[in-house]
Amino acid sequence: MKIAIVVPFGVHQVESTGLYLIAHYLQSLFPDVVQLRCNGSFQACDRDERSDWKRTVTSCMECMQEQKLLSDWANIPHVKMTSLIDVEEIRKISEWTSRLHPEHLVHAQYEQQGLFSEYCQGTFTRRFGVDFPEVTDKEQEQYLRVLLRSSAISYIISKRFVASYSPDMSFVCGSGDFITRTYLHMLKAAGKKAVIGTWKPHENALVISHPEHERTHSCGLVFDSLASMRPDVSTWPQELLASVEEVLTFAGLTDAQLSLPIAR
Repeated sequence: MKIAIVVPFGVHQVESTGLYLIAHYLQSLFPDVVQLRCNGSFQACDRDERSDWKRTVTSCMECMQEQKLLSDWANIPHVKMTSLIDVEEIRKISEWTSRLHPEHLVHAQYEQQGLFSEYCQGTFTRRFGVDFPEVTDKEQEQYLRVLLRSSAISYIISKRFVASYSPDMSFVCGSGDFITRTYLHMLKAAGKKAVIGTWKPHENALVISHPEHERTHSCGLVFDSLASMRPDVSTWPQELLASVEEVLTFAGLTDAQLSLPIAR
């Protein structure tokens, strides 16, 4: 079984630690677990919210370091996003978005995909607090061009990763950003399964969505950090192993597929 994990923003996403812990557990059972890692692929992203939506010189480096620490702890190999797209393709996308008329931005399509409505509207709304841009607002217009460009790049990257790696199941952060939205779209188009993990702050719980049915499962796999936890699965408390097993059983991974350590 081939497993992928897509959690693009490091510790900015509370869901990240729980999803990495689950992925590491799976990595102890399957040799084929991989992370699709952002390595400074986009001009803007939802993590910029941490710096009041201003991209700084160190923004991407800090995020990449956080992702590296998490994947190193989990012992999960990675594929860099920039390895799946070349500079010439990015240049052409940039030229295309620059030529779009302001009134046409929200309707812009890339390979017949509505970039704004399908992928980056949520990011735009989090940035400006409105669902649709004001045509006469130059700041909104410029930012939307960047988002469309980034969404098109993410679309290409996700399409190629899903086609080349062909994961049987992906564990994806449910933050609603354009990176995860394009990835989930490609999984659906390819008939692949996704387990989406979303943090619910009022419950302080990680809510797991079923890959095939409209059901959810809440668990306590929420941690400030994994640094103090030993990566050796055999040393984990029985209660923690039971929580992970519940998630995987809920997701439809059978005992025969997993040969769960807790069962052994």
